[in-house]
Amino acid sequence: MRHRIGLVLAVIMAGVLFFPGAWGYLWLLRLPLPADQLSNLPAGGGSLLSDHHALLALAALAGTALLAGLLVMVPRV
Repeated sequence: MRHRIGLVLAVIMAGVLFFPGAWGYLWLLRLPLPADQLSNLPAGGGSLLSDHHALLALAALAGTALLAGLLVMVPRV
């Protein structure tokens, strides 16, 4: 029974890492402007709070990390 639970949790985590985790990571790597212009990200003098796409990407990554932490704790509890 313990191995089945671990297998189900691993499949869930793989799906979460693949879809929202990869989407958030790739969205944060995109440059919002062409290479010859400064970006709106903090390195270019902007703010992440004004870019809604960056906030969604950060939320996806934070949700993935939270789910990973929960899935590690579930079998131990």
